[in-house]
Amino acid sequence: QSTNDFTFTNGEEGTYEFVVVDGNNCYAISNSAVISISPSVEYTTSIVDETCFGAEDGSFSVNVTNSNGYSLSYTLTYPDTSTASNTSGTFTNLPQGDYSLTITQTQGSVSCDFIETFTIGGPTSGVTADAVLTQDYTCLQDGIIEAQNVTGGTPTYEYSIDGVNFSASPTFNNLTDGTYTITVRDATGCTYVTDPVTIERLDPPTDIDFSATDPQCPTFYSDVTLSVTGGTPNLVYEIISPAGSV
Repeated sequence: QSTNDFTFTNGEEGTYEFVVVDGNNCYAISNSAVISISPSVEYTTSIVDETCFGAEDGSFSVNVTNSNGYSLSYTLTYPDTSTASNTSGTFTNLPQGDYSLTITQTQGSVSCDFIETFTIGGPTSGVTADAVLTQDYTCLQDGIIEAQNVTGGTPTYEYSIDGVNFSASPTFNNLTDGTYTITVRDATGCTYVTDPVTIERLDPPTDIDFSATDPQCPTFYSDVTLSVTGGTPNLVYEIISPAGSV
């Protein structure tokens, strides 16, 4: 070759002599040189997938079993090409996707890189649902909210109105005014919280002003006027008198 740089890889260790030839084909043989290849760092890896869709709780770890005298640093390239670096070899809070990890081993002024590629997996879809008010809250009845359009995740599903106590029924009765969400939990323990549903506070009538005109001959009819405070339109009126109801 025409350059004076030589590269040796694993398996090419040994004792070498170098021959230098000039333009007149005169040559010289160098002294013997021993080429040895130092062992690289030894390690294993471990992967933890995302537990629930969108949870971003996956992890990847490099477990060094023998550093062989090297200091190590790690640079992780995320699926969106952003990077993060550390010297521990452990990366957490990882979303699903394909990653590339550069392991740099350094000894003195010499460094080498190793590339590890891996994929964080997990559920392919998350649970979704809607909370629907199926019965209004009135003075005569309590409200009812139900989880509907439940999809994704891993059936079967459980439901909770307080995020603590779950049951198989998607329907919640005996509700008064307030803001409610339903938490849906699938068979793997992954949860989804619906958008809130608000049951408005009741505004029952609190007072009625009653006025009547004097009866006029010959009919002896009287005009009665009611003025109600509170209540939700449309109001229905009933008057009870000895002669019956109107």
